[in-house]
Order: sequence, then C-alpha cells, then structure tokens
Amino acid sequence: MFQETLALLFDRAATGPLLLVLEDLHWADTSTLDLVVFLAHNLHGRRILLLATYRADERSSAERMRRFAERVRRSGSTLVLELGPLQRDELAALLAAHADAPPPAALTDAIVARSEGNPFFAEELLAAADDQHGELPRGLRDLLLQRVARLDPATQSLLRLAAAAGSDVGYPLLRTVADLPERDVRDSLRRAVEHDVLVAEQATGSFRFRHALLAEAIYTTILPGEREELHTRLAHELAGRAAPPAELARHWAAAGCTAEALAASVEAARQGRRPSSAWRRPTRTWSGRSRCGMRCLMRPSSHALTSPSSAPGQPSWPARQVRRRARSSSRDKPSSSSAGRTRRAPRPCT
Repeated sequence: MFQETLALLFDRAATGPLLLVLEDLHWADTSTLDLVVFLAHNLHGRRILLLATYRADERSSAERMRRFAERVRRSGSTLVLELGPLQRDELAALLAAHADAPPPAALTDAIVARSEGNPFFAEELLAAADDQHGELPRGLRDLLLQRVARLDPATQSLLRLAAAAGSDVGYPLLRTVADLPERDVRDSLRRAVEHDVLVAEQATGSFRFRHALLAEAIYTTILPGEREELHTRLAHELAGRAAPPAELARHWAAAGCTAEALAASVEAARQGRRPSSAWRRPTRTWSGRSRCGMRCLMRPSSHALTSPSSAPGQPSWPARQVRRRARSSSRDKPSSSSAGRTRRAPRPCT
C-alpha cells in the first residue's frame, strides 16, 4: 500500500506542484503514522509538500508522537515548527476574516482574552457573540468537558471547587475547603493533571486550568445550591487568610451574601481595586436600595469614599451608609410587598 500511495502522489505531481495536508495526526493509528514516515523518506526531489499537524500535549498520544517526530526528522528533509498561541493582532485578523465586518474593538478584546490565543476557541466565541449572557457555546462547552467526563466523581467534584475558586488556585486552599481527606485531594489532583485538565505550578504551589475556558465549562456544571455552598466555604476560608477584599466580594456575591459582599466591595473600592465582573452578576436580585449602593461602588471617586469629616483610617460617610444598609437588609425581618405578600429573608451566610 505504501508504494501504491507514493506512485499516486508522483503521478499527481507530474503535472504541477502538489500539497498534501494531514491534520490531527495525534488521532491517527500506527499504520497511518508509518505511512507518513515512509513518505517523508521518499519525497526527495519531487514537487510535493507534505504538511502534517499534531498536538504534542495530548497525554494519551504524547509518547507515540514523540517517536513519530524523531523518525520523520531522520529523513533529513523535514522542518518542524512549534506553534504557540496566536498574538492579539493575529487573532484580530482571524476574527475579521470570519466576520462580515471587523468586530468592535471591545468584542475583539473580550474574545482575545477568553480564547488565550486558541484560534478554534476564538472562532467559536465569535459565532456565539450574539449571546447577550456571554455564555459558552454549547458545542464548545461539550467539547471541553470531554476530558472531565473520563474522570471519577471525586475528582470532578474537586474540579468544580477549583472552578469556583478561580482559574488559578493554591493547594492549601483546595486542601482546606475540599470535603475530602488530604490524601484523596492529592490523588484527585494528580488524576486531573494526568488528564490534562489542571497544570501544576511548582514555583507557586498552585494549580491552574490548562485553559481558562475549561474552568468556565466546569463552572457551568455546578448546580444551584451547590454553587452558593462552594462560594460560602471559599469566602469564609479566604476571609481567614486575609484575602484581598475584591476577591472576597466576588465569592460573597456568588454565595448570595449581600451584606458581606457590599462590605468587602466598599473596602475594595477604598483600596482602589475595582470589583470583578463575577461580582456584578448577582446585583439583579437585590433591592433598589442595594442597587444604588452598588452603583456608588462600581464608580468610586475620591470624594465618594473619603470626606474631611472622616477620621484617618475610618470609613467615610457614603461607606458607612452602604454598610448600614447592608446590615439592615440582612436582618431576619419579613417585610410586606406592594401585593401584600411576605418577602423571604436572605439566606444566612454561615
């Protein structure tokens, strides 16, 4: 078969230059890889260009592809190029080529940040750009979750905790918050690394998701109720570790703890740190008074957070007002709505 394939290529190249493209060779069987090696050693002097692509970071095929690359290099006519993530200008050109008109700069920046230079992810995010909620396209989410589906339930549960914590999370935090013995935590983390879901950062003692969109996909699998519980546990632990108030605000807000979230956001604003976008999402469930306080926090200014009457190191009048409103809203007292019904008290954040 190898000789027949070579003869067919020679016949096609007799009338003009020939380009043969083989993609995703990391999924190819052994016979196909042997054929590519055979062609690489027998195309000298012919007007034939063989272009093959493969992923070197697929753990299931990494060793096989390493041996394949070495065999191809020995042909003496091979050029190996390692392709990294696309740069912003390259991604912008790609998006413009796939759209009817160049996307707005804000959309381009958002896709560049979320795709992390992956052209396939960028194209999928562009196709779903009309989604007002900014959610992952279903097809892309299902593709990302294929790696996770092969893991055991305990590891999947730990990954949901890591996704709630953020795309980069320290081992001490995972060990403390996870509802598992420490040995089980380490075993689950090792399985997640071996399946290319997490990457261990030895220098910082932390773990990060191989791609930020993978963390997003896993986060979508967290059920209501479970999400609030995870963020509450994370917020309590981070508060004990003196974490930055902006980070605390994000977790308190996702946990539904409005009083704690407002207080942390005020402190973040006083320190000049703007609360994250994840902190903004829950505000649609708050009362009108809390919304007003939130607007004040999201656009901080020097006169909004400090005043001559405030003692050094003490909250200013607007900050005290927001905190007073937060404490008032957290009291376990029912109030009547315009329809005469009783409003449910906020869930305790303990």
